[in-house]
Amino acid sequence: MNKNHTKNIILAEDEPLNQKIAVSMLKKLGYHVSVVSNGLEVLHALENQFYDLVLMDIQMPVMNGIEAIELIRKRWSPGPKIVVVTAFALDSCCELCFDAGADDLLAKPLKRDELKAAIERNMPSIPNTSTGIQPLASELSA
Repeated sequence: MNKNHTKNIILAEDEPLNQKIAVSMLKKLGYHVSVVSNGLEVLHALENQFYDLVLMDIQMPVMNGIEAIELIRKRWSPGPKIVVVTAFALDSCCELCFDAGADDLLAKPLKRDELKAAIERNMPSIPNTSTGIQPLASELSA
């Protein structure tokens, strides 16, 4: 079995076509990925499962990527690595993402080689066995 399958990746992307493209690339690279449509859904997912890597869009409904990153960093420490995937790779956007707690940034449209390099830069070499699960999303949606 490919060692990549032991890593948990979650993609936060609201656009169905972008979801399909990213999932296809990740599968070709040998990874399994869970998909959600907004930042709040990422928080719900993190309550139930540990993810090594979050691929986070910035502009999403319900809760955008910046808000989600800030809440992830406050709630789960050190938490998963977060790679922002955005069409707005301007200096001001990059600064906002890194200030919020992002670890890396990829520009859309995604390129498989760049995605692979970002995953390799940000995936922990030893699987994390801690759950680190703490309620948060339920508090936010209450």
